[in-house]
Amino acid sequence: MMNLTDAQQAFADSAEGRAAIAKARRTHDLGQAHKGRNALPWTDAMQADAIRRLAVDAARSALHRAEMAITSPRQIAAAQAARDTALMLRNQRISNAYRGSHS
Repeated sequence: MMNLTDAQQAFADSAEGRAAIAKARRTHDLGQAHKGRNALPWTDAMQADAIRRLAVDAARSALHRAEMAITSPRQIAAAQAARDTALMLRNQRISNAYRGSHS
């Protein structure tokens, strides 16, 4: 079972997330295809890592789109929320990496 935050799980369950995860898996499979029987299979750990990275990328993209279109107070609030989400996901990833390297 993958340990994902609510934001990461929401991304993984979204249409954008499912498409990005499928692309990551296809890219992995294509990169491994030439190895035949020695190819590394796609694992749950790889999928969890892909979800974490892709969720951060999606949050950054949302932030960039929001910043480019800011014209009203409501849009400014949406941009700030997207930035807060991106920072939270980044900080969680850094924290998890630190904990993993110091276990």
